[in-house]
Amino acid sequence: KMYEETTAAVCGLPFQARCIVPELADTEHNRFLVGTLSLREENEIHSIAIEEISPGELDIVEDTVFVHKREVWNISPCPFDSSLFFTCYNEGTQYVAALWRKNENNTDLDQVLELESHRGSVKCVLWQPSAGTSETILSMDDTSLIHYDLNISSESGSQTQPKVKSKIDYKEGEQTTTAKWRPQPPYSEVIVSHGTNIKGWDLRSGKETFQINRAHQHGKIRALDFNSNKPNQFVSGGDDCNIKFWDIKKPSDPFAVLDSGHNHWVWGVEFNKYHDQLVLSSGSDSIVNLWRLEWEEAGKRGVRSQLLRRYDDHEHSVYRVAWGNNELNPYIFASLSFDG
Repeated sequence: KMYEETTAAVCGLPFQARCIVPELADTEHNRFLVGTLSLREENEIHSIAIEEISPGELDIVEDTVFVHKREVWNISPCPFDSSLFFTCYNEGTQYVAALWRKNENNTDLDQVLELESHRGSVKCVLWQPSAGTSETILSMDDTSLIHYDLNISSESGSQTQPKVKSKIDYKEGEQTTTAKWRPQPPYSEVIVSHGTNIKGWDLRSGKETFQINRAHQHGKIRALDFNSNKPNQFVSGGDDCNIKFWDIKKPSDPFAVLDSGHNHWVWGVEFNKYHDQLVLSSGSDSIVNLWRLEWEEAGKRGVRSQLLRRYDDHEHSVYRVAWGNNELNPYIFASLSFDG
């Protein structure tokens, strides 16, 4: 019943957009960062807060706008400081990554540093998914994964380049799209999509830990996410319209497949970090789906799935979905379509 009666809050952006993420350091509110994609105009980062103002009724209670001149293709919020986040943006000849700090006095963003160790376009930046204030990150391009220690000072301003802890080079020609850090100590494994394949990489040895060939039948794998409560499990979504669930310990076959939710590319898939039976998906069919999974008994692989609700409010491709980060109300989520 709660999934059927909620009234959505709508926030319109001035430009097209592709990325939305929760502000991870704020666990008391459902706050999201959104970046725009304008070729000609000055772009923006929106910090949007959503609240349930009455049972089943949501409202936008804050929309703070920061200037970000270049097109924003990826945002990675700091998990312990809500003023800090990375963006990957188009600099004209390639995509670069920079760390920004929100300016409390105006709408400017202060650039803290730019990652300069890549020779190709940076696809994404990942913060180590540990509790506490770890300043360890990963950045990814089509040829390598680079593992850094940031050593950010508490003061705003320019920093020296972060220390490179390790680097993993892939084979040439294996185009990557996305990556996820496994949320389990010692935080030494990351999964990366290489075309239709998924590979695991050990950050300590630099070696491949597993490979799933043709995890999706064609095109690209556009979404990956780990189950925070069962860190051996992850989900993938791709151009074959399928959503697949995998176990790192037994990666030869998916233990569950959702093949009836989308009729075009799947761009976003996310577990709810507090209630892992709830999963969101979105695609270029303009649809957002809310799924409920029932895990099999201990010792068995597999899940039973139920499509709780199909949202068709968008008119364009829905590139991202994101669960809010409020511990007391973890059922709020946001979706972003290309038209903003």
